[in-house]
Amino acid sequence: RLVGGFFNVLGNIPRVLPLPFSNPSDRANPNDNVEIRDGREEGDEENILESSNSYAEKKTEYCGVKVTATNLMDVVANISHFSTFLKLIKFAGVETKLSRDTSLTMLAPNNQAFNILDNETVEKLFSNQELARQAVLRHTLTEVLCCSAISRNSGILFNTSRRRTVAGSLISFREAASGNLYADKSQLEEVVCDRVAGNGVLYGIRRLLAI
Repeated sequence: RLVGGFFNVLGNIPRVLPLPFSNPSDRANPNDNVEIRDGREEGDEENILESSNSYAEKKTEYCGVKVTATNLMDVVANISHFSTFLKLIKFAGVETKLSRDTSLTMLAPNNQAFNILDNETVEKLFSNQELARQAVLRHTLTEVLCCSAISRNSGILFNTSRRRTVAGSLISFREAASGNLYADKSQLEEVVCDRVAGNGVLYGIRRLLAI
């Protein structure tokens, strides 16, 4: 009876499973600003932040490309036109997380994406750490997404591929008739499709997503 009772107790223990401003002339009309969302999305990102995938083994290849950088932060830090996004990551306090967690896809807004924002939006991003944190995590997927996995929409109803971010929000990916790739309304940079690191892949994007 004692043995049976012991295994019954074990059976009731829950398991923890890993969850799968540089040129002022470049500024656009303030009406083109991204949407700022205060507060958290449904599904607390804290559950994802502490997932066991944080300690998974880093890979040597993603999307058929050999890894040459240790982590995504190394990639961002070594590309000059991501310097503003790098500042936002550091201000948000998630630099360690993005260096440690694995199987991520980072959608990094380039400096031009920040230049087209109005001053008020930029000031809010860089004065509110929680808002900055949410912004960065809304630009980071909880899985690796390769360029080859982004397909054309078809039919009357758009069949978009939606992927979840670390913040819990969803982003739709599609390939346009022109061949350009999009994350929601933001076009992915055409220069390099898959920048890979030991803990995931990175895409540059031309405007910020909803934050």
